[in-house]
Amino acid sequence: MFAMMAETGERAPQLAQREGLIQVRDDAPLRAWIEQVVAEHESEATRCSAGERKLLGVLVGFVMKKSNGRADPRRVNQLLAQRLGL
Repeated sequence: MFAMMAETGERAPQLAQREGLIQVRDDAPLRAWIEQVVAEHESEATRCSAGERKLLGVLVGFVMKKSNGRADPRRVNQLLAQRLGL
């Protein structure tokens, strides 16, 4: 980041935004990614809802992958647990 700042002269916030390095904390895109992951991994989601809580981490990982690592993992965990009724 510092090298890019020195090279371009851009300030950190603008550079981070341009490079997609800002963590997504807004519930709307997080919920959209969660819904996509639940639909794509229905069996894991169902098993997690039924009590296999270790699968929550797996599903959070799928959301992180779908968001290219930009999703706030703590908030994804909360929203996903809520979505699955945990």
